[in-house]
Amino acid sequence: MKNAEIDLPEVLVEEEVNNQIQQLAQQISQYGMNFNQYLSMMGKKIEDVRAEYTDNATKTAKLRLILEEIAKVEGLEPTEEDLENEYNNIATQYNMPVDQVKAYISVDMLKRDVRNEKAYAFVKENAAGGKKPAKKAAKKTAKKAEKTEATEENPVKKTTRKKKSEVEETAE
Repeated sequence: MKNAEIDLPEVLVEEEVNNQIQQLAQQISQYGMNFNQYLSMMGKKIEDVRAEYTDNATKTAKLRLILEEIAKVEGLEPTEEDLENEYNNIATQYNMPVDQVKAYISVDMLKRDVRNEKAYAFVKENAAGGKKPAKKAAKKTAKKAEKTEATEENPVKKTTRKKKSEVEETAE
């Protein structure tokens, strides 16, 4: 992402700052406090929070643009099933009815998010050479191979326990 040259419109950064501040306000409201109380308690002004969030918002906006371009180039589009699954996941996460989630989150916004998730998954999969890492499987295979070599070179001698009567006869 550092090497990507992007002409980032300021409006996208502002939109992302607003989104992040809105998320913060929602988190604060879950603790029974409003955003202005939070600002007062922290001794900050809204401008201070905006300034703090600008750098991260810029990175997030760039990443979103990159993922959107990857999705476009690779033809990654969410299906209706993808969207329904995401609405259901959000409803479960927030313990809300699906219809209420749909009222809060527009289809276009959800499509954008799911599309970007698909693009991220695509990048992640292709960064590993199209294969998912198989470290554990490789270790297990190596251990099995070692075990096989050991048994082929030094076959394990199976012994059976002698019956008590056979042991007594041998002792006499």
